[in-house]
Amino acid sequence: MDTQEEKIIILYVEDEEGIREGLSKTIRYFCDELIGACDGLEGLKLYKEHNPDIIVTDIKMPNMNGIDMAKEILKISPDIPIVFTTVHNETSVRYEVLELQVDGYLLQPVLIKSLIDKINKFSKNISMEKINKMQYVKIQEQKDI
Repeated sequence: MDTQEEKIIILYVEDEEGIREGLSKTIRYFCDELIGACDGLEGLKLYKEHNPDIIVTDIKMPNMNGIDMAKEILKISPDIPIVFTTVHNETSVRYEVLELQVDGYLLQPVLIKSLIDKINKFSKNISMEKINKMQYVKIQEQKDI
């Protein structure tokens, strides 16, 4: 990707260090910048600081769980793609995730192909939106000249 505006930034939130480190190595290949957090509270803080394009998060974490973090982020950016990864498959958890109308729910151990397919799909859409926005701004600037 050529410009700063076209960069794809992913926020990955996972409390299990081994899982976070392992999956981060893979995710890093499919984005320009990867930001890691160890719980929802840190994830929310980093979201506000870095404004990532895609969020991949665990659900059950200390301090703030992934669902509560997602609710707060969706108040700020209702259209941000969010993918949950979790070992928890209880009906109540699935129902809460469905209520949020997020973009993915993957059980751990995560099938890497499923996660990468989602990231690639979101990245293509986000890149096109960013390019269209930059072209619109350039057209508007030329009209002002």
